[in-house]
Amino acid sequence: MRRGLEALRGTTGLVVIAVNTMIVCAVLYPMGLVRTVLPDSRLRKAIGQPMDRLIDAWVAVARAVVLHLGVTRLDVRFPREAEGMDRWNLVISNHQSWADILVLQAALYERIPRLKFFTKRQLTWLPLLGFAMWMLGFPYVYRHSPEQLRSRPDRMGRNREATLRQCKRFHERPVSVLIFAEGTRFTKEKWRRGERSFRHLLRPRMGGIRYVLESLGPKIPTIVDVTIQYEGDVPGFWEFMWGGCRSVDVNVVS
Repeated sequence: MRRGLEALRGTTGLVVIAVNTMIVCAVLYPMGLVRTVLPDSRLRKAIGQPMDRLIDAWVAVARAVVLHLGVTRLDVRFPREAEGMDRWNLVISNHQSWADILVLQAALYERIPRLKFFTKRQLTWLPLLGFAMWMLGFPYVYRHSPEQLRSRPDRMGRNREATLRQCKRFHERPVSVLIFAEGTRFTKEKWRRGERSFRHLLRPRMGGIRYVLESLGPKIPTIVDVTIQYEGDVPGFWEFMWGGCRSVDVNVVS
């Protein structure tokens, strides 16, 4: 009986998020296409603001699903001095699961400006969301292995150029740029193969942080450091939505 209720709750949550995504994208896509062809930067900026508000609408619904459908319990420790909607932030978080994005959106919503996060270039092809994130100016980065960079050293500057180009839009209004400094999800296997500098983290990759500070440094008064800890084993996204993690601790230091 309990498993049936969890499956129903998880399925309901996924359906709500999917429908919400389709509605938001139906409004966002025409606005984004118009913004792309407008020659006047002031008009592009004017359209960009309501486009960003669509992020807030999507996050509000996703947050309600997480909190009010009983997907999990969030225990958030957030210092009062770190709160503020009128300033730019660099947010750094550990990364363990695809559920991290939902957890961070729910935990930080209306405490700091909307999140825009680094994501892999391959996710451009994610149905609906990939194109939406591109329109909204989320920084997409390339993943190159050391072998690829040795054979094609000209690719080394691609992420810097792409990041600086996207960060130009972040000057328009306060935003929180989220970076998973590890560059990938933490697993024991990846940790064993790496340098093991930390017990529960992979070795951080500093490129994204450096590029954001290069572009937005004077505007960023503080760095928001977030640690996510799931109760028990780290859940996958579907397991998380089906109530597979009873509580999540989110600890914020600034």
